[in-house]
Amino acid sequence: SASANAQYNVGRTAALAGEDELAFVYFRRYLAVTEADAPLRDDVERALARLEERLALIELRVPPGATVYLDGRDRGVVAEAEEGDEPLLVPAAPGEHLVLVEAPSFLPFQQAVVAARGERVFVAAASLMQRRTASFVVRLRGVPAGAEPVVRVTGLGGEAVDLQSGRASLLPVGRHRLSVSGPGVEAEHRELVLAPGGGEVVVTVRPAVPPTGRLLVVGAERGVSVTLDGQPVGETPLVLPQVPVGTYVLRACAEERSVELREARGTLVNL
Repeated sequence: SASANAQYNVGRTAALAGEDELAFVYFRRYLAVTEADAPLRDDVERALARLEERLALIELRVPPGATVYLDGRDRGVVAEAEEGDEPLLVPAAPGEHLVLVEAPSFLPFQQAVVAARGERVFVAAASLMQRRTASFVVRLRGVPAGAEPVVRVTGLGGEAVDLQSGRASLLPVGRHRLSVSGPGVEAEHRELVLAPGGGEVVVTVRPAVPPTGRLLVVGAERGVSVTLDGQPVGETPLVLPQVPVGTYVLRACAEERSVELREARGTLVNL
């Protein structure tokens, strides 16, 4: 393909000019975009093997979207991480180098490494980098009397933090899931993105809607008055589509029954 040819040509030119590090990068890119039976693949693999004997290799595990600099920003970007778990392989001249990693939502990370000719050095930056934090406040409005809602923020890694309404907390910058729940309140969930400058969210808390069931009352006679816990509810045949779940005393004429209603189910009473 045109892309593969371009990668090969740049790598070949760099190799002829003695730019081993650049040649290594472009020869690897060529292998990444070609099929196993590509005509030049064997030649490129042999060239890479020779380069690995002359170069030092720095293998890094970094967060997605990270940018890697070698020996300062002045030399420019030497590698950029994409989505996925594959480590980055950065070629370098044998000797001592300073690796700098920058990634969204993380504090910059740097580490000095010493790599000999033909040696591979590992840098586990992803597990060592610290996330940036910012101030975040949740304010609850309209909390029903007696309710004690729980405010919880969960990060992408599954770590959860419980917050108090109106009190600032330090959270990692980036994406989170905010949930408000608890007895007596309607659960609410929303996605949020915390910027480096911090943020504030106002959540209106609504009373929980009690679960309901369906009550059907039929009998041999029509027009019989029915009461539920002493309250008139209609005459037979009777359908009550939304009755809070629980146990009730149903009375029709002289007959009295205990009726249990369950959530999302219909209960039939045949008088």
